[in-house]
Amino acid sequence: MEKYLGGNVFEWALRALGLALAISFVWCLLSLRPLLRSLVGGRRRAPLRWTTVAGPLAFAIALGTFVALGPMLVDVGLNTIHRVDSPAISSRAHDLHKKAFVVDMHADTLLWPKRDFFKRNAWAHVDLPRLQEGNVALQMFTIVTSVPYGQSIESNYAPTHPAIDKLTPKVAVEGWGWEALRSNAGRTLFQANNMHDLARRSNGTLQVVRDRSDLEAFIKAREADRRKVAAILGIEGLHALDGNITNVDVFFDAGVRMMGLAHFFDNDLAGSAHGKAKGGLTPFGREVVARMEEKKIFVDVAHASQNAILDLAKIATRPILSSHTGVRGVCDNQRNLGDEEVKGIARSGGVLGVAYFRPAICGETELEGIINTIKYIKDLVGVEHVGLGSDFDGTVATPFDTSQLVQITNGLLQAGLTPDEVLLVMGGNMRRVLLQHLP
Repeated sequence: MEKYLGGNVFEWALRALGLALAISFVWCLLSLRPLLRSLVGGRRRAPLRWTTVAGPLAFAIALGTFVALGPMLVDVGLNTIHRVDSPAISSRAHDLHKKAFVVDMHADTLLWPKRDFFKRNAWAHVDLPRLQEGNVALQMFTIVTSVPYGQSIESNYAPTHPAIDKLTPKVAVEGWGWEALRSNAGRTLFQANNMHDLARRSNGTLQVVRDRSDLEAFIKAREADRRKVAAILGIEGLHALDGNITNVDVFFDAGVRMMGLAHFFDNDLAGSAHGKAKGGLTPFGREVVARMEEKKIFVDVAHASQNAILDLAKIATRPILSSHTGVRGVCDNQRNLGDEEVKGIARSGGVLGVAYFRPAICGETELEGIINTIKYIKDLVGVEHVGLGSDFDGTVATPFDTSQLVQITNGLLQAGLTPDEVLLVMGGNMRRVLLQHLP
């Protein structure tokens, strides 16, 4: 992912902290023998000197600082905003945005449990106050469980074990628990449980939607109180199943209603657009898809390989979603969808959520890229198949946070979309699909 100055500054701060931890650890090891001689050396006991205890003390201080500040430094450094001068927002756009039922199909906010979700933070992209400022009615929160070392959009090997990936140090430092250390399913349930805990602590402001009746009740409640926000849980990559199809039911019971076939590497269900083989659906993948459709769980093809998407399009009986994407007709790279995949998703009655970061949408500015991508999908398959899929808090740089989504409303009006079309893109399409196809 593209990094900007803010991200680099905090990355270097985190690296410096890690280097200090490594140096102090070596110093601590070198100090252990003389320290033990000073403490339990018997008659040969050496005097205790400050140089003997300095190593362990430095390591303790470095470790404490790393545990206390590391998670915040990673969050601040990787979830950045690339601010550029944006056009003035018209009163017409402001008025229309207030009427919109805004739905964002993808944010990785649950990956950052140390951030105060109920406080308006000065960094990253999503928290409850900024969702309310941006008039977001429904946010789909996606769960990330594994990040391969050397991750790229071109080609990645799958981690050989859940504990051997870039996410594991974060899981350990932040205290996600033993199950989250040893399994992808454990990481999934940790984040899902955190989502439900946030809802319980919100005094009714945040509601996790599990079924159609939940959504209908929420829509009615939000008409009386626009501060209310709904949440739907998703999973990014079904390596999260750990090879066990019964985990589909376990995750459903935990509230998950959207599951992505693959993330940044091939798995035992499907190829990834960023994997080594980039294959299609496997027999196990077809079995899992059938179970998902029985449970009325949406299949998300963001990050899936072209072969996997086309295989799915042939057998799907429910709308296919691509929760955060770009298209090759606007931004031609391995990350994005070709016209054939876009048409397959549209034929299923699905929706493509347009992402906000440069590798997905290109453009002179990110906002221009977002608008161009929305227009391209609209012209190719119809406005009823396009929505928003920010990828907020997904270690990406975006042109704004969730409080400023009116910029998209304004840009779409300036691009010539009618008010009714803008309302569909901003969330009307996903609202329709959810009301028709949730359990």
